[in-house]
Amino acid sequence: MYSNTLTMRHCFFILFLCATWTVQAQQHTISNVKMDATAPHFTQNHLQQPVLSWIERDANDKVVRFAFAVSTDEGQSFGQPIDIPIVPGISGHAEGMPKVAFKADGTIMAAYEVKRPTPESRFAGNIYYRLSSDGGKNWTAPLYVHTDTSAGKSRSFMDLYPLPNGEIGISWLGERGAGEDSGRPVKFKQTLPGAGLGTEVTAKEGACQCCRTNLFADKSGNIHIFFRDILPGGIRDIGHVVSSDGGKSFGSYAVLHHDKWQIDGCPHTGPSTAQMGTTLYTAWYTGAETGQGIKVSDGSGQLRTFIEGSAAQHPQLLSQNDKLILAWDQQQPEEKSTVIVLRTLSANSSKKDHDQTITLAKDAAELPALWATKKGVLVAYEAGSNKNRQIRWETIEVGQD
Repeated sequence: MYSNTLTMRHCFFILFLCATWTVQAQQHTISNVKMDATAPHFTQNHLQQPVLSWIERDANDKVVRFAFAVSTDEGQSFGQPIDIPIVPGISGHAEGMPKVAFKADGTIMAAYEVKRPTPESRFAGNIYYRLSSDGGKNWTAPLYVHTDTSAGKSRSFMDLYPLPNGEIGISWLGERGAGEDSGRPVKFKQTLPGAGLGTEVTAKEGACQCCRTNLFADKSGNIHIFFRDILPGGIRDIGHVVSSDGGKSFGSYAVLHHDKWQIDGCPHTGPSTAQMGTTLYTAWYTGAETGQGIKVSDGSGQLRTFIEGSAAQHPQLLSQNDKLILAWDQQQPEEKSTVIVLRTLSANSSKKDHDQTITLAKDAAELPALWATKKGVLVAYEAGSNKNRQIRWETIEVGQD
């Protein structure tokens, strides 16, 4: 009996370790704990080092800081934050968060949306960018991203991505057309060698008005833009266009997957894309009655995984070697909180998906961002209560059954 009791205690101890292992990674706070921090975003610099950016608000909900920090040790630590000059009225919503990107020559581009409402258009605004050629010590004056700079028009929901030619691409939604369901055009520009942004290209007309665009360059040099489209009958599914000429033009339009989400309004949730091998995979949320939840699909529209229900939100997708990593925030109704969950998907679809909950309900974590390193997967997220959020990050060793 005594021996059996010890064995049972030992088993309980082992079970406890197994159950809590995924939430025991060391969490780090990078934002100012006296401010309300939001909008974590990862990219890499010209040295392939991880870069984490975020914004901070004061007690009046005014964005007062836009900063980034660089990791020189594969995400084990981050250096001192570097502040980026901003202008009054900067917008910090998750679907159009401020972002940074790096040219191959080390030039930094920082872009952010600014609210400029008028009596005729309360959603009017501009997108500005600045450049730094000395690591963020000095910046250019704010420059317009869009060619048309007239007041009273809406430009928003932008994304940045480093391109294969060493430049930086930016996508966004332009001014809404005439008509109730006219949608907004998907726009694209890229920087020029030794200069700022070049010619504006319209990639697609009539996209959903209020969901982020997702810009991605594949290993073959093609430039992709994923976005939520408006289809006949008010359906808001994910559209996709491709440029095979370096961003001069876009074609090959397709609906990624026919959810047939019919909604009288804007979902305010956009897609996220990663490449594994030669295949592009995209994650998105749908509220379709026949399949509500987060879906991941390949380029042919075949679903790779599906997280059913409305409790899973804000998907982010990443590839690491022969795996896909999907992150999202999962509502915990019984605790009135959210946690961050990672799902690992193998290139071999016959293998079981592996889920890891990496935060505790008390963290109230949401809006994950992902980046792959040799040490594991960097995960950043917002944590804390409203008006008192912090940006935390940690390195996770992902698993696969």
